[in-house]
Amino acid sequence: MSYKVKRGVFTLLVMLLASFMVFSFVSCGSPSAPQGENTATTTGGGENTYTTTTATASTTVANALCPPEKGLVIFGTEGCPHCRALKGYAHEVFGEKNTCFVEVSPAYGGTEKARDFFPKIYKEAYPFIKESDMGVPLAFLFYGGEVRGVFIGEMPTETLSSMEKFVSTSTQSFIIWDGKAYVLTATAQSALTQDIKDFFKDK
Repeated sequence: MSYKVKRGVFTLLVMLLASFMVFSFVSCGSPSAPQGENTATTTGGGENTYTTTTATASTTVANALCPPEKGLVIFGTEGCPHCRALKGYAHEVFGEKNTCFVEVSPAYGGTEKARDFFPKIYKEAYPFIKESDMGVPLAFLFYGGEVRGVFIGEMPTETLSSMEKFVSTSTQSFIIWDGKAYVLTATAQSALTQDIKDFFKDK
């Protein structure tokens, strides 16, 4: 590994660890249980669209590329304040058209397909986590049309920008767990990318 790559990995790790110290445990519990009184309805969507929900309505944004060439795919629920915050931060860093929010809770208008896919992709990324312990948001950073980063929980704009900068200057991909960044293997990266693309293709 070259000096520049090692230095980039070290810099990313330091920034991620610092943000985890501030934002530790900023994820919500299981998305199957509603976390508020609000409800939402969904509208139909086709290829290259995504659905976002609010407390009162759901909107399908046409012409959004999901998964994005460069952006964030978030599996979460509008009932989770950390999911809503991450979505807002992602809008600031990547723009609305490059932020794909997948509602996974039926209580907030999540589809059966999204509800069923969520534990599958979660287990693929974090095989050691029991389904009953799967919290949201679960996010996948796309760059160059591929998964380049995976994390659970809320990340502020500065951290998202740092992640984007890291993957734009490095060939390595990462997965974050328990405040530490690990290398995401090429095999795992390829499988996650393909499964998420298939999910949106068949949506």
